[in-house]
Amino acid sequence: MGDDEATDDLHEKLLVGGDDGDFGPTELPWDSLVARNEATSNGKGSSGGSGSHGGGMVKGVADDELRGASKDYTDNVEQGLAPAWQRKMVTLLIAIGVFCQYAMRSNISVAMTSMPDRYGWPSYWTGPVLSAFFGGYIFGQVPSSRIALKHGARRILALALVATAFFNFLIPIAARSPLAVCVLRAFIGLAQSGTFPCTYQLLAAWTTIEEKSRGIGAIRSLGESGGAMAGLLISEVLLDTTVYLWGASYIPGMYSVFWLWSAAALVWAVVWLALVPERKPPKYKPVVETRLEITGVVPPTETPPWPMFLKRPEALALYCNHIASSCVQYTMLTELPLFLEQSLGLDDDGVTRLALILPYTCNIIIMSISSWVVDELMLKKGWDRDGVRHGAQAIGLIGCGVLLLGCVFAGEALGEGGGVVIPLTLLTAGYGIFSLTASGFSPMYLECCPRFSGQLYSISNASSTMAGIFCPLIVELLIAVLGKEAGWQAAFGLFGLGVGIPAVVYFYRHATSEPLSEFNMSSEERGCERLIERFTNEAHSSFGSSRGSQQLGVN
Repeated sequence: MGDDEATDDLHEKLLVGGDDGDFGPTELPWDSLVARNEATSNGKGSSGGSGSHGGGMVKGVADDELRGASKDYTDNVEQGLAPAWQRKMVTLLIAIGVFCQYAMRSNISVAMTSMPDRYGWPSYWTGPVLSAFFGGYIFGQVPSSRIALKHGARRILALALVATAFFNFLIPIAARSPLAVCVLRAFIGLAQSGTFPCTYQLLAAWTTIEEKSRGIGAIRSLGESGGAMAGLLISEVLLDTTVYLWGASYIPGMYSVFWLWSAAALVWAVVWLALVPERKPPKYKPVVETRLEITGVVPPTETPPWPMFLKRPEALALYCNHIASSCVQYTMLTELPLFLEQSLGLDDDGVTRLALILPYTCNIIIMSISSWVVDELMLKKGWDRDGVRHGAQAIGLIGCGVLLLGCVFAGEALGEGGGVVIPLTLLTAGYGIFSLTASGFSPMYLECCPRFSGQLYSISNASSTMAGIFCPLIVELLIAVLGKEAGWQAAFGLFGLGVGIPAVVYFYRHATSEPLSEFNMSSEERGCERLIERFTNEAHSSFGSSRGSQQLGVN
C-alpha cells in the first residue's frame, strides 16, 4: 500500500469510523489540539521540529507531553533488554541455523560430480540444476519478509529450515529425474528466501547497538562461510562413504549427503522453538510518531514504507554495496576451483582442497576478530559510527579487489613451476580482508531501519542475488574472449575494483547509521500524520479566524 492509498483509507476511517472498533471522528481530541495551539501562540509551550515531516503539527504539542515520550533509538533498544546470556544464545542459534541452510545450499555442488553419471542425466542439465535455487530465492525475498513481519520472525525462520530440510531430503529419492531435482532446488531457494529477512528482524529485536557488528560477524562467519565450507568438505567425504546404522540398515553415500543436513536442520528447529521466545523489534519513535499516539490515532496495521526503500539514496547505497560484495562472494564460491586450476595450475586434489579451505578459514577468523574490535574497542569508546562503517566497507571491498588482482598477476609473473605460495597467500589475504564488510554495510540495515530491517534487507538480498546468476556467466565470457590469463585479470579487476570503487564512493556519500524516520514509519502512520497535520492546521486557522472576529467585536 502506497502513502497516498494509506492516506485515503485512513481519511475514510477517521471520518466514518471502522467496522471493527477503529477510531472515529468523535474520538479525535481536536479541541485539545486547538487548546495546545492557543497555548503555543501565547508562549506557554512549544515543541521542536522532527526532521522533514509534520512541521505544522509541531506547534500543536506541548513540551511536557513530548518530554520522555520521544526517545531516541538507543533508548528504545535498551528498554526491556533480555539478559546478556540469552542475547548471545539467540545470536549463536541463528548462526547455526544459517550454517545448516548454507550446508544444504552447497551440498548439491558435491552431489553433481557423480549424479549425472550415476543416473544417466544429459550433460546440459547440470547448469539448470545448479541455478534453479536462485529462481526461488530471488522471488521469495520480499513476500517472506512481509510474512515474517506479520506472523513473527521466530516461527518463520523455523519454518524456513524445516521446509528446506524436507525438500533437501527428497532430492536423492527423486534423483533419477533431473527435472524433479530442478523443481526441488527451486523450492529450497524459495524456502531459504526467508532466512535473512528473519535474521535481521531478530537481530533488531535481540541485540543492542554495540552488538550489531558481532551479531552479523557471527552469522556471516560461522553461518555463511562455515556452512558453505562444511557443506562442501563433509559432503565430499560422505559421497564415497556408506553410513551404517543398526543391524543391516545403512544409508548410501548419495543419500547421506542430503539426509545428514536435513536431520541437523530438524534438530535445530526443535531446539530453536524450545529455547527462543518471540520478540518484536523496537519501535523507533520520532516526534511525529509520538504525536500520533498523543492524539489517539494509532493505526491498527503496519505496512513497511516500500516506496522509501526504493528511492531513498540511503537505501540505494546499501543495495549497491551488497551487490558489489556479492560479486566477490559468489565469484569465490562458484569459480574458485576453476581459478586454482587454470590460473595457478593446481591439479593435485590434496593441494586444491587446502587451497579451498585457506581463504574461507582466514575469512572466518578475521571476521570474528574485526567485528569484536569494531564493537568493543571502537564504537563503545565513542568512535564515529558512520566513519567506522565507511572505513570498514572501503578497506574490505577495495583491499580485497587489490589483493585478488595481485594474486592473478603474481601467478602470471611466476609462471609454471614458480610456486603457488605467493599467489595463494594474496588470495587468502584478499578474502580475509573482505570479511571487514561484515562491519561495514551489513549492520547498517539494523541501525538506520531497526523497525523494518528485515523488509529493507529483503530488497537488498534479492538484488544482490542476481550476482550469483550473472557473475559465473561473465567470468566464462571473459575467459572465452580474452583467454585464461587476461580473462581472470579482467574478472577480478571488474568484480574487485570496477564495481567496488563506485559502490564505496556512493556508500560514503549517502549511507548512514542514524535511524531514519522515513524508514521507520509505516505507510499507515504516514497517512495518519498527513491527515492529522492537515486537520490540525485547519483547526489552528479556524481558531485564529474566530479569535480575530471576537477581538473585532469587542473593539
